[in-house]
Amino acid sequence: MGETTPSSEEHRPEQHIRSVEDEASLSRTNEQGSAETKTSAKAETTDSNPKVVPLVCSPGLTEDQFLSWTDGAKAIIVVAYATGTMPDRLVPAIQRRIQEGIPVFVLSDNPGDQHGIVKIMYAAGKGAYDAGAVPLEKVNVNQQAEVFVAITEALNRGLSGQALADAIRDRYAYHQGETKPIAEWDDPAYIPPHPRTRVTRVGGLTGQNDNDSSPK
Repeated sequence: MGETTPSSEEHRPEQHIRSVEDEASLSRTNEQGSAETKTSAKAETTDSNPKVVPLVCSPGLTEDQFLSWTDGAKAIIVVAYATGTMPDRLVPAIQRRIQEGIPVFVLSDNPGDQHGIVKIMYAAGKGAYDAGAVPLEKVNVNQQAEVFVAITEALNRGLSGQALADAIRDRYAYHQGETKPIAEWDDPAYIPPHPRTRVTRVGGLTGQNDNDSSPK
């Protein structure tokens, strides 16, 4: 009986881990006006630098996978949702890594903004921050490659654990005298997007928004 070839459909960590090379390539592509987005990145870690592991908080990422793919890491970058939230199911894994002395840095997936996580607003994933996960304020998913390099360089200088966490936090934090961006929910001048037009089961669009109670 011949050897069985693994199916290409098997669930692999590449679906959740992004490499710096892919991020840099995507950045160049986006600068050229391509419609391709970062979500199309083929993600992988390389043996050339296993110290820093970037992980994306995708819906399918489990606690066991998180622990498996960060085994042996010296630092972890978590790409959370736009507001800095993340699935509660990942919190125990993040807490465990932090207790082991492995810093966990969090980038927000808000590529349309020029800043990162300026305020933790929602409860989802808050336990990770309570445990010591570091939300990065001045950078987001757009600067993932830069953050990866900064952490790697700090590791090469001998920083680790809490010293590494403090150094990277300070590097990307807003300091006294700098203007911190205002989150949408804290901005009195913020105007929310127009509600989406409702779609009926028959007849297509109604022509009314969700707040329009006028008769048709």
